[in-house]
Amino acid sequence: MIKKHINKVLAIVLTICLLMNSGMVELCGYVGGEIIAYATSVPDNDFTWNIKDGVLTIRGTGEMPEYNWDNSSFKKSDVKSVVVSEGITTISSYIFSEANNLTSVKFPSTLKEIGTEAFYKCNLSGDMELPKGLEIIGYRSFSYCNGLKKTVIPDSVRTIHQGAFQGCINLAEVNYPLSWVEADDWIFNETAIEEIEIPEGVTKIPNYAFSGTDSLEKVVFPGTLKEIGTEAFYKCNLSGDMELPKGLE
Repeated sequence: MIKKHINKVLAIVLTICLLMNSGMVELCGYVGGEIIAYATSVPDNDFTWNIKDGVLTIRGTGEMPEYNWDNSSFKKSDVKSVVVSEGITTISSYIFSEANNLTSVKFPSTLKEIGTEAFYKCNLSGDMELPKGLEIIGYRSFSYCNGLKKTVIPDSVRTIHQGAFQGCINLAEVNYPLSWVEADDWIFNETAIEEIEIPEGVTKIPNYAFSGTDSLEKVVFPGTLKEIGTEAFYKCNLSGDMELPKGLE
């Protein structure tokens, strides 16, 4: 009886982890080794994190606290789904890196930026539509998310950093927004894209943009295109007739 009582008490003991990181205090609760609650208090900006039945809900306003690789709190966790509530404007760098069980994310309409490797090597699956107000997609933010099949990128995105969707081997359908002012290298390389239409207004295709995408058979170039970057279509399977724009330099 005493042993049973002790085991019951131990099962509900919460281990409080205090990690000082850039002026914030992180509180992680565990039951039987599993995270059940998470809260972060940041000066002038409070966030709460609750997990129930594998669904993580993040509430707060403004910019989410930043992390480094070692303090990525949901790395290899049991979280299967994430809901980021309205009012949040950024998703922290590294926060879900290698969250292997994570299959879906609900983004808020208020989101402006997705940080570096925020969803790196997650198991996001199926179709993903990014919110229309999004402006920045960070370095390798969705790279190696092998379950992704379709991604809709809004025209509000003005910057997409290197390797954003690199190595998403099942990503077969994606759009190329006109609004990109800055697009780094390796953005869609080693994916499953079969055809892509580059919209009018685009003047440059980045280096290695589709490199190693051996499924890619068709590209429609805009008349405004001036430059095709180094190895942009290296080892693609482009076939049939291809007409390069007259203004290409």
